[in-house]
Amino acid sequence: MVYGNDEVARALNLAEKHLNDYDFYLVKEFAEYLLSQGLFIGRTTSYVYKLIRIGEVSDRNHDEFEKKDVRKVINTFQMRANRGKLSKNTVGEIKKTLKTFFK
Repeated sequence: MVYGNDEVARALNLAEKHLNDYDFYLVKEFAEYLLSQGLFIGRTTSYVYKLIRIGEVSDRNHDEFEKKDVRKVINTFQMRANRGKLSKNTVGEIKKTLKTFFK
């Protein structure tokens, strides 16, 4: 668990409830890595929340994603933005999250 930060801990608690055990492990490891690299707490927390949302629209484990899965996720969020359910900024943040996570 990421210690010493309530904001990240709350995000990870939510991830644990919404993601399967393996995806939760991946997201937790990712968050710990980001913090160890000096990424700001707010940005790390944002990535965790976005990965929860990505997990909710995908039927694959995060580490099994292929290019077609990434496109499908982006298209899902883009369609929501086109219908006014999300901002275009949110779609951009989803893209940034995917790029960082799969680096």
